[in-house]
Amino acid sequence: MRIVERNPDLVFIIDHMNVADDTAKAGKIPEAIAEVVEFAKHPNVQVKMSSIAHKSSQAYPFRDLTDHLKRVFDAFGPRRSFWGTDVTAVSTASPISLISSASRISPRSCRSSARTTRTG
Repeated sequence: MRIVERNPDLVFIIDHMNVADDTAKAGKIPEAIAEVVEFAKHPNVQVKMSSIAHKSSQAYPFRDLTDHLKRVFDAFGPRRSFWGTDVTAVSTASPISLISSASRISPRSCRSSARTTRTG
């Protein structure tokens, strides 16, 4: 956190919402999400919301991750949150339709949309 605070002009991108494979296996996704959300108070921090489906303990559509995705998106907003296809990790266990289901977590379904205007 100190590095982020000392370098406000440097952009930091947190990969995979701070959820490593070992974190998921240990059942510590909520703790990892709480840590990443703390960084949202710094405008120079962004987050990649990718490589998360295979960390679910449930089958598609991975509903145990929905609240975590919404929490991170609400904290960072649409301008500092990035989706990833995980095309290199896609398998028959993770159908490509996961990408379309991720679109259900959109600015319209999250609190941050009320504060942000989308362009493009």
